[in-house]
Amino acid sequence: MKRRMFILLLTSIMFTNGCALGKGNITQDTIIVNKKGTVSGVIVQDFSKDYYNQEELSKMIQEEIAAYDSSSEKVKLNKFEVTEDNKVYADISYATDEDYKAFNDMDFFCGTVSDAYGAGYAFADMQSVNSGESGLDAKSVLEKGTMNVVVFSEATAVKVPGKIAYVSEGVSIIGKKEARTESEGTFYIIYE
Repeated sequence: MKRRMFILLLTSIMFTNGCALGKGNITQDTIIVNKKGTVSGVIVQDFSKDYYNQEELSKMIQEEIAAYDSSSEKVKLNKFEVTEDNKVYADISYATDEDYKAFNDMDFFCGTVSDAYGAGYAFADMQSVNSGESGLDAKSVLEKGTMNVVVFSEATAVKVPGKIAYVSEGVSIIGKKEARTESEGTFYIIYE
């Protein structure tokens, strides 16, 4: 998840501290789309080597954020901790989907189906998450123009503020408002 942050986590010297994991019950990398258009990215990774240093990693993350946004209004590290079972937990908020996309250097979009189409996204066939309801072919997706969509390209969980109605191939439903992918590609989640 979050290519820039993941590379930073893998290549830096990390940590040895332990504390309780926050942010609800998130136990895996997760993108959270909020009703007001803001986005949160939660990174949860296993790092248990003795030579890792928590303070150095936290400092490096803050430096990456400052390099992108010195005002800390567009990207902000909300929480950084290491759990007792040696998992790093970083909760980063983004003012807009564009900030998420630019900071992480990967494809990401939140908005309506019509807005996504206008931005150049080409919808594929979508599968319905409601049993007994048929999916949508690419043309029929555009008839759902006022519904919300998240377009993303990484292996991660995604939580949305409404009920998921349709997903593209490769997206697995976790709950009414949460889905997951296991690979990279271009994925769509349409929700109410």
